[in-house]
Amino acid sequence: MYLVKKINYIDGYKISLTFNDNKTKIVDVEPYLDKGIFLLLKDPDYFKMVRLSGNTIVWPNEADFCPDVLYEIGEDIPDQKKQRKRLQYVAEKKLEIKQGLNSCFFGMV
Repeated sequence: MYLVKKINYIDGYKISLTFNDNKTKIVDVEPYLDKGIFLLLKDPDYFKMVRLSGNTIVWPNEADFCPDVLYEIGEDIPDQKKQRKRLQYVAEKKLEIKQGLNSCFFGMV
């Protein structure tokens, strides 16, 4: 069972949710707003009133989504620490290659 731990409004009907497994996902709930209690959420100002309540997200009219559903429909956001390390590694390798090429060219002169 997944639990929502943190919420951030992004834009439109998209929100960023961090779950109890520390994964952060972008969730677009627009396709689910055409019926019943969810119709009110089509108003952008009302949609922005989303808040964390218990283990999920909720709006003032008590509309909410099951955290497991949010987890499944959400798109993973890559781990930023891992991305930084990967970019740093690539930059270091490029520098090593550049230095190696420079020494090759200078050695040939």
